[in-house]
Amino acid sequence: MNPMGIVTKKNLHAIWLFVFIFFLFSCASGVSSRQIAGDYYMLAKGYADQKNYKKSAEYYKKARRQGDINLAASYELARVYALGGMYSDARLVLEDLLKEEPDNGLVLSAYAYVTTMTGDFEKSLEVYRKLRKRNLLDSKTIKNYASLLFNSGNYKEALAEINEFPTPLSEDSDAMRIAVLSALELCLESKSPESGAEKDNLSVGAATTSLPSATPETQNTEVSDIEDFSPPSVEETIKQAESYLGIQGKEQDTMVLSRLMDLYFSMEMYREGTQTFEKIPADKRTQEQMVFVSKIYFAKMDDPQLGKGVLEQALNAGYRDKTDFIKAVENVDSNVLEEINNLFKKYIESDSVKKQEE
Repeated sequence: MNPMGIVTKKNLHAIWLFVFIFFLFSCASGVSSRQIAGDYYMLAKGYADQKNYKKSAEYYKKARRQGDINLAASYELARVYALGGMYSDARLVLEDLLKEEPDNGLVLSAYAYVTTMTGDFEKSLEVYRKLRKRNLLDSKTIKNYASLLFNSGNYKEALAEINEFPTPLSEDSDAMRIAVLSALELCLESKSPESGAEKDNLSVGAATTSLPSATPETQNTEVSDIEDFSPPSVEETIKQAESYLGIQGKEQDTMVLSRLMDLYFSMEMYREGTQTFEKIPADKRTQEQMVFVSKIYFAKMDDPQLGKGVLEQALNAGYRDKTDFIKAVENVDSNVLEEINNLFKKYIESDSVKKQEE
């Protein structure tokens, strides 16, 4: 196991032995530039396999200079730049490639990905839509495109796009996650703004997959007609979300749990909403979620014990707005109100003691 991607002594010795023999042979026999380029290319690949992307980039650049395999070496150079997190460098290489190969689907897919990673979402969407128009999207690119659409707030388009996925969503949890989140957002958009959803604290990653390999299989999918696309119903969305959360390793997906909880609350399904909240890992719950759920326990479910428990979590997280909280639960029993007041008093007094100690 080599977690840092560093070339081991054994592999380093083999690589440098190869380099020595390569240069000795080159000087003695005058090999062609194509052979030299090929040898540089293999050295670069060896370093890439070891996850030493900076060293790999050095040799791909040497291979490029030989000319004969410039396009392949350039693409792989962009790829190792991206794998090493050097997205701006990858973008420059791909832009040079696109001057020579403007309609190359593989290069366009890679360019769409790195423009996303550099934060140029407008350009990235432009490129992805160009790929879609030409039916040049493979499965990885569909996921990246749909993820970008989701993050830019185009939920219906994201869902329509992922609906074109070449395999059943149940067989790809990343694709299924995008579909579930997009459908949940569409359902929540259809609800009133007073639903209690805590949307501001939730987000999804910019991209779920990485730069494609040099030999992707292109899918000939048809362009989605967004206007005619019908999203799933609320009931279907809930069923799909629960199905996704039933996948091993996905049970505590904070984003999906949070948005499903919001949907339940927007439908006044308080029992289901609080049960979903309890599945969110304690260290991933936002203060706003804790406050809202506590209010639900007190004001809607008449369960002061659970309400106090979640309120104490919110107080531990720094919540101190007693006036707002009391106003939301003012109709509860007077004894319960007194207990709530006492909880706030305990934490506010504790704050004062800490300030005096400082």
